[in-house]
Amino acid sequence: IAYSSSIFFRMFLSIVLILLSSFHNQMVSTFSLAGKRALVTGSSGGIGKSLALELGREGSHVVVHYHVRKEGAEQTAQQILSAGGTCAGIVQADFRKTDDIHRLYKTIDEIWLDGFDILINKNAGIVAKIAIEDDIDLSQWHDCLNVNLHAPLLLSQLAKPRFRRHNNNHAVIIHVTSIHGEKSNEFVAAYAASKAALEILTRTMAIEWASHNIRINAIAPGVVPVERTAAAFSNQDVAQAWTNHIPLQRLGTIEAVAAATLPLITNEWTAPYCKSMEA
Repeated sequence: IAYSSSIFFRMFLSIVLILLSSFHNQMVSTFSLAGKRALVTGSSGGIGKSLALELGREGSHVVVHYHVRKEGAEQTAQQILSAGGTCAGIVQADFRKTDDIHRLYKTIDEIWLDGFDILINKNAGIVAKIAIEDDIDLSQWHDCLNVNLHAPLLLSQLAKPRFRRHNNNHAVIIHVTSIHGEKSNEFVAAYAASKAALEILTRTMAIEWASHNIRINAIAPGVVPVERTAAAFSNQDVAQAWTNHIPLQRLGTIEAVAAATLPLITNEWTAPYCKSMEA
């Protein structure tokens, strides 16, 4: 009898676990990326490229954006295709110019006449390293804020009607900010200010647009080597100077950032949220 009871209990427990797993999956309500349309800005390299590749692997149809690195954008597109994904096109725009952003969306409308689902605002942000008192004409300040803050806002504003046109049930925006938005260092005042402002913009936009079924989240990567910093971080002394301040004593990777971002895109319950990424 005891043996039969034990078998019954195990069977009962197995059924409960299966039901709980099913219930959890329903509660999580994942946003399937298969067939979704995603515009990934700044995806000619670095974190933007990694996000574009991740979305492509998950079945999204991706449009790759670049400013000057056309070859990098073409490589991103080719890697998406080589992995069995779909690259719907490559677009160019200088985000210091609002006219370029409007022109970009005219191209997007030609690619996706009835809109799209996902906007990744990576924007290959400008990092202006200059002493505050030396930027006397504020040119560095304005360039930095135009690309890192104003462009994501305008890109999001113009995306909103296109989201509704394609899928009124659900859309996602991810802003890529930076750890500099929370804690920074000297000579990057404009960059840090732009990223801090983008985090606040993320929170306010998420609240305003939640009723339109648009989820808006942000990721704030820590020290992650990319193409423009690869040479510097190849110097062990430079790398060590940074890792000395990181608890796990290692730098991040663009792949790790993309993997950590994915749940913010697919989990329908997460918004508004700014995810800091530092080891």
